[in-house]
Amino acid sequence: MAKSKKRTILTTSNLRSKKLPSEEAVAKDKERDGISFTPHMGLSKCSPEEEKSSISGMPSRSLPSPWGKAFVVIIAAWNCKKWLGDCLETLANQSLPHEHWGVLVLDDASEDNMERICRRWKVEHIRVKKNRGKSALINLASRILPPETVLVELDADDGLDPRALDVVKDSWEKTPEAILIYTQYALCLEDMTIRKKGHSRQAGTELLEAGYISHLKTYRAQAILDIGFIDESIRKSTDKVLIYRLQELADDTGRPLVFVDEVIDWYRRRKEGSITAMRHYDATEATRNAYKRRDGLSEDTLCVFSASAGNDTGGHGIFWSRLVKYLETEENILLVDHVLIADIVIGNVRISKSIDHQRPWVIRLDGVHFNATEDYAKRNKALAESVSSAEGMIYQSKWGKCMADEYCGESLGETTIIMNGVDSPEGWVKNTKIRRKLIVACSRWGDQRYKRKFKRLEQTVESFVKSGLADKGYTLMVLGEHYLPEGTYSECKGVELKGRVHPDEVHDYLSEAVLFMHLSWMDCCPNGVVEALAAEVPVLYCAEGVGEIVGDAGRKVNDSPLNHPCDTGKPPLLNTDEVAGIMIEMVNTNWGSAQFPDVSMKTCGKKYAEMFRRVYEEGPRYLSPKKESKLPLKSVTASTEDMR
Repeated sequence: MAKSKKRTILTTSNLRSKKLPSEEAVAKDKERDGISFTPHMGLSKCSPEEEKSSISGMPSRSLPSPWGKAFVVIIAAWNCKKWLGDCLETLANQSLPHEHWGVLVLDDASEDNMERICRRWKVEHIRVKKNRGKSALINLASRILPPETVLVELDADDGLDPRALDVVKDSWEKTPEAILIYTQYALCLEDMTIRKKGHSRQAGTELLEAGYISHLKTYRAQAILDIGFIDESIRKSTDKVLIYRLQELADDTGRPLVFVDEVIDWYRRRKEGSITAMRHYDATEATRNAYKRRDGLSEDTLCVFSASAGNDTGGHGIFWSRLVKYLETEENILLVDHVLIADIVIGNVRISKSIDHQRPWVIRLDGVHFNATEDYAKRNKALAESVSSAEGMIYQSKWGKCMADEYCGESLGETTIIMNGVDSPEGWVKNTKIRRKLIVACSRWGDQRYKRKFKRLEQTVESFVKSGLADKGYTLMVLGEHYLPEGTYSECKGVELKGRVHPDEVHDYLSEAVLFMHLSWMDCCPNGVVEALAAEVPVLYCAEGVGEIVGDAGRKVNDSPLNHPCDTGKPPLLNTDEVAGIMIEMVNTNWGSAQFPDVSMKTCGKKYAEMFRRVYEEGPRYLSPKKESKLPLKSVTASTEDMR
């Protein structure tokens, strides 16, 4: 099969470099797309009288008044003096007699003296005193014009084919019951040379997913009244708001949306572009609100999309499952499985690049890399990019936040510290008098591939053996996957290595325990400690982050300072004799009067919900002026140019 010849196409890059397609390429595209006309925007030849009139600043033709006309072209514009004259010239070339139509220019408090162009063309125009956005101007036109008037919405930098209004009139006469009639368009270069046919199509039930209809839309003023006017708070994406509401009106009334596949609208692609970050965000918000209305939700409902599956067997995965479960019960917060309807996206550890970033992100960061035996800077890079981009960061302890600030940079968004939570099963907290002589140590100790030596499994067992508590009937129950060979410590009285167990079994053991051991060298907020505190079991610990959580409900073992970066596989040795002595003291202490912290999932979840609402109200940070980045001391992170 012969290879097809590559056609010249319009791209942003060749516009910027001013490499316009050749006349032959344009002609081929016109022929392919069935376009047999050329725009008249100051490019066509004119008579000497017209040329003289144009030079003197006065057009040779005036435009009809909108009052009492069946069709009114409304041009809602702001600071479009450069383009408006060209647009009005295409209206002056319309073949439809003036008695059928008129023009109304709505000036949104422009600062470029755009009204001067309107006076030259003797066109009816209304100037508002305060900039309010396109939605407000269309609402205004719908109020002041008769309800049966067909509004032909035209952008000030675009134009119409001479037969455009004839086509519009014929279409409305054929389907007067239509909610919306829209047409095909031609994509043009900035000088209005036609490049190719547009991609408008007949709208169906997929409109919400497609999110796009056409540039030229016509509808009756009554339709705007029927939808309760256009939401003026979404200023940069009026088209999306309008078509979604008209689609809903069509669905409710059974009246059609009609597509006319004729190229009568000339859409100018400007070199400087017109798509802004704010417009992207407003378009996203318009889509969200449309989905909410479709699903019968209040627009005040905060829809949250979880970018993490929460099925990881690790600590963060276990907590994530608990958080998601709680959020399903929180009032005015709805977990959604479709990112398009989400008001906010929450992620575990890092931002997913596969998820649309037109929504605010909240990231829960539970740790950073500082192992001196690996390229920790490289491993932290993705985390640093998330910290610099996310609108909200949640840390589990002050120690964890300090470490993240040092290795990943300080967040420029909202930050908070929320320790993990857990739901306590009924009857979990038992009277200490009926608990058996059980000491629990629970963690992910590692496996043969990755031995998490910093968790200090061997020293935990050694401390128990030295304490002699086994001779008094105590048992050390070691829960969690570990790397020790089968049969290790089998000769040690009172030591049981249970390996990986179901979370419910962990709860059963903790409900009967009198002591929880967590001698890890470093940890932010381990779930095992949180679960022990929820069961009102005192905790013996080493790590700084754990101490913030435990408070008075435990004892700290003297440990060597964590001078990082360091080899995390070689933690300093503890004085196991000292640890054994503390164990004996703790099991003989009555902890009934101890102040165990509130680690309930309800308290934790409410704090997360409050954080989500706070971040959503602030909106995406990329819409605000960029702040100076506070770079980390010991990592490679994103620069200010990378921030969104």
